[in-house]
Amino acid sequence: FEGSRLWIIDKTGFYSGGAAVVNMYDPSTAASLGGQSFTMQPAHMFGTAPAGVGTFLVSSNWTSGSNEVVSVIRVDDPLGTSGGPTFTNSFINLGNIHSGSVPEAPQQGTSNTLDFGDIRTINAVWRNNALWAAFAVNPPSGSDVGEATAHWVKINTSNLGLLTLDDQGNLGGEDIATGCYTAYPSVAVNGSGEAAIGFAASASSIFPGAYYAARRSSDPAGSFQHSAILRQGVDYYFRSFNGSSNRWGDYSSISVDPSDDRTFWVFNEYALTRGTVAGSGDGRWGTAFGSFTLSGQPTPNAWINEFHYDNGNPDQNEFVEVVVPSSFTDLANLTLSLYDGATGKVYATHKLSTFTAGNSVAGFTIYYKDIPGIQDGPDGLALDYLGSTIQFLSYEGTFTAQDGPAFTTTSTDVGVSESGTTPSNFSLQLQGSGTSAGSFSWAGPIQNTKGAENTDQSLPVELAFFTASSVQNRIVLKWRTESEVQNLGFEIWRAEQEDGDYQMLSSYQSNPALEGQFNSSQATDYQFEDRQVLPGRVYWYRLVDVDVNGQKTEHGPISAFVAAQAPRLTTLSGNQPASLHLYPNFPNPFNPTTTLRLDVPGASRGLVNVKLVVLNATGQVVRTLLDGSLPAGQYEVTWDGRDNAGRQVASGVYIALIRADYKTQYRKMVLVR
Repeated sequence: FEGSRLWIIDKTGFYSGGAAVVNMYDPSTAASLGGQSFTMQPAHMFGTAPAGVGTFLVSSNWTSGSNEVVSVIRVDDPLGTSGGPTFTNSFINLGNIHSGSVPEAPQQGTSNTLDFGDIRTINAVWRNNALWAAFAVNPPSGSDVGEATAHWVKINTSNLGLLTLDDQGNLGGEDIATGCYTAYPSVAVNGSGEAAIGFAASASSIFPGAYYAARRSSDPAGSFQHSAILRQGVDYYFRSFNGSSNRWGDYSSISVDPSDDRTFWVFNEYALTRGTVAGSGDGRWGTAFGSFTLSGQPTPNAWINEFHYDNGNPDQNEFVEVVVPSSFTDLANLTLSLYDGATGKVYATHKLSTFTAGNSVAGFTIYYKDIPGIQDGPDGLALDYLGSTIQFLSYEGTFTAQDGPAFTTTSTDVGVSESGTTPSNFSLQLQGSGTSAGSFSWAGPIQNTKGAENTDQSLPVELAFFTASSVQNRIVLKWRTESEVQNLGFEIWRAEQEDGDYQMLSSYQSNPALEGQFNSSQATDYQFEDRQVLPGRVYWYRLVDVDVNGQKTEHGPISAFVAAQAPRLTTLSGNQPASLHLYPNFPNPFNPTTTLRLDVPGASRGLVNVKLVVLNATGQVVRTLLDGSLPAGQYEVTWDGRDNAGRQVASGVYIALIRADYKTQYRKMVLVR
C-alpha cells in the first residue's frame, strides 16, 4: 500500500519490429492529490476520446466527512507530443453511500463467511462522454444496510473542466435471495447505450455464485433490471490457506462483443463441490462464461417488435406491438401501414396517435390489439403499470381501408380480418416525427401466418430469476415472471449431470401450482419442491414455459447440492482442554458404526473452526463428520460407515483426520463388514 504507478507505453516501435518506449509516472503526486490513491483503474476507452485525452484513472477509496468521493485523474497527451503527459484530478462527491468496511458475506451450509473485499474500484469504462465505474459498499441505510453491496456510478465527462455525477445505484441482490450480499462488480457499456454488470453474490440461503444485471438507457435513474444467473454455486467455499481470510475473488470481467457491439460477454467464479483438503480448507471454485443480449431493437428508434396475424381467423393471437424508446419526448403523425412488400401497394393505415411538444410519451408500448387483462379506457386508450415505474399505453382501434375493400375490421377484433383478395405476404411500416427524434421510419416483411414476427421475438415469459436451494432433504425451486404472454404454464425437468438425460418431474397439466397466468404484466412468484432427492448428490433442473401454441422456452439449467444428514455430535463436557486431541475410535475394528472422541481447545474469540473428515486409503474425502465453529470442550461424533452420498462404504482401512486451531491429528480405523 505504498501507492500506484502508471506505465505509459508507446507501441509504435513494436509495429516496426523495434523496441517500445516506456515511461513511468506517479499520477497521485502529479495530480496534486495530497496523498496516494490505491488501486487506480484506467478506464477502457471506446470510440473517439475527447481531444488529447488518453484515459481516466478512477479510484473510490476517498472520503469527505461522511460522504464517499471518487477521484478521476484525466491523463492528457500521454505520449508527450505536446509537452505532456499532464494529470488533472476531479473529485466526484457521491454522498453518504458507505459506512465502515465492506462486510464479509454469509453462505449456505456453513458459518464461515466470505471475504468480499473493500471499496476499491474494480473497473472503469468510458463511452459516449460517460465514465462508468463499479465497486462494493456497505450502505448506511436502505434495504441493503449492513450488507456488502455492488455499487455503480456514471460520471458525465462532456465538460472536461467540470465532471459531474450523472447517475449511481446499488445492485443489492434481494431478487436473488433474502439478505443477499453482492460484490466484485465489473461494468460494460455497448453501442446502444445499454450497460451491464457482472458480480458475485452469496447469502445464508444460497452458495456463492456468478450473476449479472443490465439496464437500458430508458430505465429509471439509479436502477438496473432484475438480476440474472450466470452460474449458481453448488457448495459452500472455505479455503483460508492457514490465514484469517476466506478470500473470494475479484477475478471477473464483462465486455462487449466487437462483432455486433451489442452482446455482452461475462465471466465470474462460482463455488464448486468441495474437494481435497489443503492448508485450512477444501473449498473449490470454477469459472463460468456466458453471453446475453437485451431483447428488442438495438437502434435508438421506434420499431415494431412483434406482429401476430392469424390469416383471417380472429383470435387472441393477433396483435402488433410498437415500442417507443425513452429518447422520444414527443411525437407527431405516428402511423402504421399494412402494404404489399412486393408491389408497395398500401392496403390499410392507422393513425395511432398525435402528440404535441411537451407531452411525455417516453418508453411506452402500443399494442394494436385487444390485449386480455388490460382495462380499456376512453377512446380505446388504456394505462397499465409494470411494477411501479414503467408505463405502457395500450391502443385499440381499426385499420381503415385506403385502396378498396381488401380488408374490413370491426371494433371487437382489431387484428386484420380478410375480405376478398389479399396479398400472399404483408409488410408493416411505422412512420412518425418529433423534435426529439427527427423523422423516422421502420419497415419490414411479415409472413401471412400466425406467429410470424421480426427477428426480435417477444418470449412468452419474461423471467426475473430462477433459483434452486437445498432445504431439509428437499430442493426448493423458485422463479418469478415479470410478464407473461399466452403462457399456459411450466414444466420441471431434472438430471443428475448438467449435460445428462433430463426427465420431466412435473407439469402444469397435472400440477395446479405450475399453471401460468396466461396474460399478465404483473410480477408473479412460483415455487416447486422436489422431495425425491438423495443426500450427497447434485441435481440439475430446467424450467420450461409453454405458450398457447405449444411453443416451449427453456430456462436454466441450474443446480443444487443435497447435503447428507449430519452425523450426531454429543457434548461430553464444557471443560477447556489444553490442546487439540483425537482419541482412538471405539470400537475398532467396527461394523457398521464407530465413535470418535475429540478435545477442542479454547480460543481468544471463544470459538474454534473444527473439521473432522474420513479419508479412504488414497486420501480422498469419504465423509465429512464435522465442519464448523465449536466452543472449547470434549465431544463425541459417531460415523455410520456411510459416505457423503449416504451409501455404505466397503470394508477396509480409513483415516479419521481432524484439523483445528492450525493443528492436525489422525487416527486409523478398520471397517469389517
